[in-house]
Amino acid sequence: MQAVGRTAAGPARHLPAAHQLAHRPGRHRTIPRQRHAESLRRGHRPPGPRPGRGLHPLRPSQEDSVTTATDTVVRRAEPGDIDELIRLRAFLLDGDEEQASLPYIATTPEARRAWRAGYRAWLTEKVSHEDVFVSVAAGPDRLRACAISVIDQRPPSPAQPNGRVAWMQTLVTDPRDRGQGLATAVIDRLFEWAVTRGADVAMMQSSSGAVEFHRRAGWQLSEEGLYHRPVTASREG
Repeated sequence: MQAVGRTAAGPARHLPAAHQLAHRPGRHRTIPRQRHAESLRRGHRPPGPRPGRGLHPLRPSQEDSVTTATDTVVRRAEPGDIDELIRLRAFLLDGDEEQASLPYIATTPEARRAWRAGYRAWLTEKVSHEDVFVSVAAGPDRLRACAISVIDQRPPSPAQPNGRVAWMQTLVTDPRDRGQGLATAVIDRLFEWAVTRGADVAMMQSSSGAVEFHRRAGWQLSEEGLYHRPVTASREG
């Protein structure tokens, strides 16, 4: 990659342009990858994703930020980004009555206030947590895209030998900034971080509209049904 300058955290570099698509939770996808130890040993990144072969190995980055060709810095979110992170997530979660059947859509002023308050509290606590990474594409005056990964500790299985799973979600790009490869850039940053945290697998919820975007990036359908149920729901029978 061609160097284009330096950030406070290290050398900046161009990121490749790619199709991007705002992401809404829905279908569940997973991508197995080679063990992080092999990635560390190889110390390089292949030319691109190879669908059907799982997550390509990624070199752990020693940088906290990289710069795109449009002077957008891809970095870890900071406490000062919380207002902008809430603004971006509203593109995913605020909807109208036609979407009322979707459990993740807020269609009333009360529901919108509630998720904003809860998300602000969560970000305040977790934005710097070692097992949480909020990846952002930051422009000069606002955030342009974001994505979140949380390390989930699960019982080990053949697909998850050590049980550490990088759960990725809240992938969203400001509508004004689509088509610049920012969704790919923020997700790539999450993969780099997931390697350093020892995750075996990355998993993501996806809507049907994002299937082609994820397929091109090497994601595979997990075939696991994803159900939700309120904890306070009463049992029948």
